[in-house]
Amino acid sequence: MVSSAVYRYFASRDELLTALIIDAYNALGAEAESADAGLRVPTSRDGSAVGRAIRRWGLAHPYEYALIYGSPVPGYVAPDDTIAAASRTSLVLTGILADGHASALGAPGPSSPRRCAPSSSGWAPSSAATSRRRSSRGA
Repeated sequence: MVSSAVYRYFASRDELLTALIIDAYNALGAEAESADAGLRVPTSRDGSAVGRAIRRWGLAHPYEYALIYGSPVPGYVAPDDTIAAASRTSLVLTGILADGHASALGAPGPSSPRRCAPSSSGWAPSSAATSRRRSSRGA
């Protein structure tokens, strides 16, 4: 197979890069989510297992890791299609931090790692996080 054959499947270099980037972000996000799924006990949910999973994935997939966290590709501007995939790992880590903060304040139990959802004005708290906040204030 010649290198130009890939363009039978992708219209341009940017389309190919976007597919590779989304694939890499989704694979890394799945690793982080999988590591976090085993941490439902609030006292053990410190993020170190997720951090180790992210590091293991990066070592096992150095080219994909470099593609998403390395130097930018000259002339490439990532489309909005990459945002959801790119956010998966950050949402897991943010969920761990938010649960740690909530438990420090005496809020009840662990919650979902996905606290924010895309909205028309950017990222907004999910309805579950909003209702938890209201109930902890006594509203």
